[in-house]
Amino acid sequence: MKKIIFTFLVVFLSFTAYVKAVGDTDFSGGNGTQENPWQIRTAAQLDSVRKNLSATEMKYFKLMNDIDLKDIAETNNWTPYKDGASSSAAYMDFDGNGFVIKNMHIEGKTANYQSFAGFIWGTIRNLGLVDVYINCPAVGGVGAIVGYVGSGTPANNHHRTGSIENCYATGYVLGGGGTVGGIAGSIGRPSNNGTTSFIKNCYFSGELHNVYAGSSSTVRTGGIAGLVIANTTAANNTISPIQNCYATGYYRTGKGRIGGIAGETENTIENSVAFADLEEEGSTANAMGLIVGYCDNTGTTSKLGKVLNSWGYDGAKMRRGGEWVTPGNFNTPATGTISPVDGSLKDITYLSNAVNYYVGLGFPMAGETAVWSQQLRSSIYPQLLWVASRSDAQDIDGLTGVPSITTGAELQKEQQGPVVIANGNLLIFKDVAEALKVSVYDAKGALLKTFNQTEDGASIVLSDNCQLLLVKMTSKSGNVITRKIIK
Repeated sequence: MKKIIFTFLVVFLSFTAYVKAVGDTDFSGGNGTQENPWQIRTAAQLDSVRKNLSATEMKYFKLMNDIDLKDIAETNNWTPYKDGASSSAAYMDFDGNGFVIKNMHIEGKTANYQSFAGFIWGTIRNLGLVDVYINCPAVGGVGAIVGYVGSGTPANNHHRTGSIENCYATGYVLGGGGTVGGIAGSIGRPSNNGTTSFIKNCYFSGELHNVYAGSSSTVRTGGIAGLVIANTTAANNTISPIQNCYATGYYRTGKGRIGGIAGETENTIENSVAFADLEEEGSTANAMGLIVGYCDNTGTTSKLGKVLNSWGYDGAKMRRGGEWVTPGNFNTPATGTISPVDGSLKDITYLSNAVNYYVGLGFPMAGETAVWSQQLRSSIYPQLLWVASRSDAQDIDGLTGVPSITTGAELQKEQQGPVVIANGNLLIFKDVAEALKVSVYDAKGALLKTFNQTEDGASIVLSDNCQLLLVKMTSKSGNVITRKIIK
């Protein structure tokens, strides 16, 4: 009897050690449940998430501090948790907990859904991705945070949907297989019981580039998502897949459908703002809009595209085939039709008042449910409350020196040159390595001032009514560096 009990204890303890070894020891705490999520503190633990995902049940993760992926193995070439080579999506609930992941680098991959997480069913929230660099010209479904959230065929499976909430990403994203987005490549179809995949209270700041050479009808590029899909039954589209979001920077495509919030939508975009400059290098007709390039409201086979209560910045620029495009499609297309949507145009004075975001768009800025700060960044951009509460907010939020159609170019992995920050009526220069001749232009291209900058420090007093600047710096060696600055 004693021998039997002893044998049982050995087996039990061995099994317990095994269970702990395959999960808990990969993290700094927790057990992967909703009540006690696995805690992530290092790059190695962040990488271990992929080993602890389930194909049948939700697993829970929580970030406990900022993580820099600059020195991760494989020369910092990150692999999503579930990419296009995977047999299923990642069932995951990932709480960023108000922390950021820096310097995620993905390059030269051959599977779709290149991004931080890849293809997910579940939720990612309260997370920032800072200085993302994705350069994958052979694949589609590319986005900073996810390649695909939800599913194209969820049917009655409500658990095959997902959401991204209270998140942001900054940097450079290039894809070439169809859809490219700042936050997500695509947002999947709502399930037949009305559970919707969505992105809410998020923003992207940076550059997007879609180099796909396929049919123009399959090339979609958008600041929040490349493509938004609807359920084939109107009643199942219960909430808007994009809500209370904005996007800024410079987005371009060789051809196809491009918009500041989404490239193409079959569903609803609501209460969002587009600041980005857009460029289509080809000449596809009628597929570029400040909010969405291709809003399909034909009403057939799930085509129910709408834009509700959303704004386009009237200083944003659009160019197609080398020719400037003037905004002119301000509302949702009539039932049975397709068109771009620019939204209601707002000038910089209007957008510089936080009350307008709160009252006009319903951005949650007050009370216990507040998500956004009441203080705007660079006098124009809403800032997530958890980001604004950090002492390094201005260093990580991506809202200084935002790229534009006049300054945009394919970024190198490490952006070179001085940092220029607007502070009141001053320009502050950092990382000045050699003497610079500086020229400052306003939003219309008029030269304001020229001066020499020889070291780090503050220079040039600007007038109060000058909000948008282009700073051009020429070094003695002949290098020219430009920065777009919004006061």
